[in-house]
Amino acid sequence: MKFLICADVEGASGVGSNAMLSGDEFQQVRELITGDVNACTRGIRRSIPDAEIDLFDAHGLGGNILEEELDPGIRLLGGGWVDTLFPWVSAGKLHDYDGLFLVGQHAANGTKDGFLSHTNSEFTALRVNGHDSGEAEQLAWLAGAYGVPTLLVVGDDATKREVDALLPGMQSVVVKKSVDRKTAECRPVDKVRAEIETAAAGAAADASSTQPCTVDEPVEIVIFFAHPEAASVAKTFQGVSVEGDGVVRFERDTYVDAWFQYQTTARLCAELSIYKEAFQRLHKELDGAAEFAARLNEEFRALPEKDGSPIPDVRY
Repeated sequence: MKFLICADVEGASGVGSNAMLSGDEFQQVRELITGDVNACTRGIRRSIPDAEIDLFDAHGLGGNILEEELDPGIRLLGGGWVDTLFPWVSAGKLHDYDGLFLVGQHAANGTKDGFLSHTNSEFTALRVNGHDSGEAEQLAWLAGAYGVPTLLVVGDDATKREVDALLPGMQSVVVKKSVDRKTAECRPVDKVRAEIETAAAGAAADASSTQPCTVDEPVEIVIFFAHPEAASVAKTFQGVSVEGDGVVRFERDTYVDAWFQYQTTARLCAELSIYKEAFQRLHKELDGAAEFAARLNEEFRALPEKDGSPIPDVRY
């Protein structure tokens, strides 16, 4: 049998503060998520010793997994949703798997008590068929569109609540309790890893009898942009309509088509509009390149927190 592990970092065991995701502390985060992936792998192979296991590095552009510390036989596909996942899904590669494991997951944007909660970026939120949704559900539904069941989700307690609401019956392991968006109370790493291994073993053993996660089709997508100007860019896409200040809507016949449209619209429009306005505003004020760059970063970090943001509050 062949399995795919998708690994993010915010929901890794032992990661309990926003500060850990930057600077020298990020090396520890890399070690922690690599250890969680290995625990999942040990569990799979406890049930299916000859299982083939592929790994997708789902955080940012990749480069988060310590490849030299992975258990033998894990094939690292690469990283980045756009760089790796898009062409890989387009080529029909999901058909090759018997099950999906989601490790290191976080809650959707708008979940205020979810540790480092966001949906693909800090500048967008997603609603699928009327339900506020995050990255774990996106991946589970994407796999389900190709007949592949999602077998286990690992993340914080806010992620579990979200998964319980949108993917009923999904097996999960909680690695920490979120205090707010920037802090979490982590459970002992060794204990969590043992639970991941046990859960993965049971999930792999039941893979052939587990049903894929699917959504009703046609699929309605609503995107909420933290930066309202993004909606004016998004409406140039065929079939996309503006529903409000910073809010757009579209419908596609299949989930796969809807997912590709969402990814393209959300990522491209959010980034284009944010860079355009921030650059124009700050360029008028600043002459020095270093000061300009520092202020630009401050503007980006502040955008999701501005009053009047259309990002919905997600409550499960």
